[in-house]
Amino acid sequence: MYFKLAFNNVKKSFKDYTIYFLTLTFSVCIFYVFNAMESQKAMMIVSDTTEMMIKNLSTLIGYLSIFIAVVLGFLILYANKFLVRRHNKELGLYMLLGFEKVKISCILVLETFMIGLCSLGVGLGLGIFLSQVLSVFTAKLFGAQMAQFTFVFSKEGLYKSLGCFILIYAIVIFFNIGMISKCKLIDLLYADKKSEEPKVKSLWLSVILFVISVICLAIAYVLIIDNGLMELNIYFYLAFVFAFIGTFLFFMSLSGFLLKVMQCYEKLYYRELNMFIFRQINSKINTTYVSMTFICLMLAVTIVTLSSGMAMNGSMRSELERLTPYDASLIWQRNVRTPEVRHIDIEAVLGTMDLNIGDYAKDAATYNMYETNIPYETFYIGQDLGKQSLYIKNIAQNKIHAIGLSDYNEALKLQGLKPITLKEDEYVLNCIYGELVTILKNYLKQENTLTYEGKDYKATGLLENTLYLQLIAEADIIMVLPDEAVNTSEKTMTGINFNYKSADMEAKLIADVEAKTEGEPQVEGIEIAGLTRKLVYDASVGLSATMTYLTVYVSIVFLLASAAILALQQLTESEDNKVRYKLLRKLGVDEKVIHRALFVQIVIYFMVPLFLAIIHGVVGIYVANTVIMMVGEVNVLGSIVFTAVVFVLIYGVYFVGTYLSSKNLIRSK
Repeated sequence: MYFKLAFNNVKKSFKDYTIYFLTLTFSVCIFYVFNAMESQKAMMIVSDTTEMMIKNLSTLIGYLSIFIAVVLGFLILYANKFLVRRHNKELGLYMLLGFEKVKISCILVLETFMIGLCSLGVGLGLGIFLSQVLSVFTAKLFGAQMAQFTFVFSKEGLYKSLGCFILIYAIVIFFNIGMISKCKLIDLLYADKKSEEPKVKSLWLSVILFVISVICLAIAYVLIIDNGLMELNIYFYLAFVFAFIGTFLFFMSLSGFLLKVMQCYEKLYYRELNMFIFRQINSKINTTYVSMTFICLMLAVTIVTLSSGMAMNGSMRSELERLTPYDASLIWQRNVRTPEVRHIDIEAVLGTMDLNIGDYAKDAATYNMYETNIPYETFYIGQDLGKQSLYIKNIAQNKIHAIGLSDYNEALKLQGLKPITLKEDEYVLNCIYGELVTILKNYLKQENTLTYEGKDYKATGLLENTLYLQLIAEADIIMVLPDEAVNTSEKTMTGINFNYKSADMEAKLIADVEAKTEGEPQVEGIEIAGLTRKLVYDASVGLSATMTYLTVYVSIVFLLASAAILALQQLTESEDNKVRYKLLRKLGVDEKVIHRALFVQIVIYFMVPLFLAIIHGVVGIYVANTVIMMVGEVNVLGSIVFTAVVFVLIYGVYFVGTYLSSKNLIRSK
């Protein structure tokens, strides 16, 4: 009997379950798709390194999924609360007819279980389909080739999704039973007559709090822009504190402030049902500003992480070719000032290791770097550094390096570039770090003379060539001087760049270096380091793919949670105000006008937290881009378009679902 009763209730009120169904379906789908990632490698031709990176990413996503499961659990509980409230009268009627609370709980559990089972089936089906599509995206991220298409089903993804679903539903069932056991008949029958008490009643207090909120947000923006993300000091934390306080006060005061502003424009305020709409918005925001604060902050995090994560991925990939002009680089850096290493050269170091680069390379170029006493701040003089990152200011005391013209030209030759020429009193600067390049260009417009070893040299320009392999663009300023200027200088670094004879030389080189050094430098005071193009590509691809996956995963869950909570709050509002809409009909208001008023109300309710989140996001993206610029060029437009598409899909689906469900709720019966 209970099963039939529950089934009929679900069948009769299926439209009421739309948002609940969407939330569960999206949750299961997302959980399966991201936890099925490791199985996607069956469709790819991957190297051992790539396979290990995918496995590590899958493990990391598994740990992150624990946090995601908690977020989704709270979200489903919140959705379930709306469903219970929607059926208060129905549950009260059961109690009035003599049903025991245990039996009422059984009916409610069966109803939610039926919807949950449908959501699980649809979510898994959608997740299995999307995981096939996502395999193409995964292959592109990891630079892997796609083998012939193979239908992939992930048992691990299924088990994790089922486990999460069962755990969450166990909590929901426990919550429902506990809530029904505490309910009183009068509370269930007259629940729609109760309304939440407004927290801020004074309109002028709202105006004052609104002004304070704007000031707090302005302080937060200034602090984070000036400080940046690289320095975790008191100003960094204060920026987030002021942002939270400002956002909280903004929503706490918004209802009264917005109503006051609208009342100043009487023609607009009294047009059609605008007065009714803004009174409704005023009432709702006044009682939900705490949740609106967290929704806004989650949306802001989604905008920043999704946009910046995709931009970082594109930036790292675009820089790979520029940072890897050679097959391999070996570097020996001096870390002490003993006489034995003051003038050591590459040949001496190679000799101690019994290595002959000619055995591996078809062509090679050695180079030496020398000390200077010229600090970076020399180039900062007379420039406005307000728009530069804190990192640039922190390296002001770093000393630039010098390199001889012959060594520099050998490096250019190995890259297939034309050599440069210098007179005996000339120099050229070389730098590939974006922010420093801008500073150096401005410097050379107003000053071009530098003193090295007591002699003045004039600048002939600025070049942006990579002199050795790098994982990310390093903040090095190199002064290219005539050979005779550096012949007697102390070496700080000596190295060799080369291209392999054949593709299999890399494995042989790495094995020989490890065998002959046994992980330790053979000359005391010399620090040995090396990179290959393949290692740089693998590291860059692995890091960018990991960042992309994690940011997309977290961002979609936060966006899903935010949209679902807004939808449920608006549905609760529509349910509570059925009597008001019924009264409007009795007063002769046309049904189209009522639906238009409902539409405008939902638009405002969805857009208000998104509007402030976008402002937060713009500031966040601007600050994040200063970090991304350390990696390479930033393509913000592409990542913003991607973020906008994701928002339109998820936020838009919930908006449409909310409008249709609300319209059904207020419909006269």
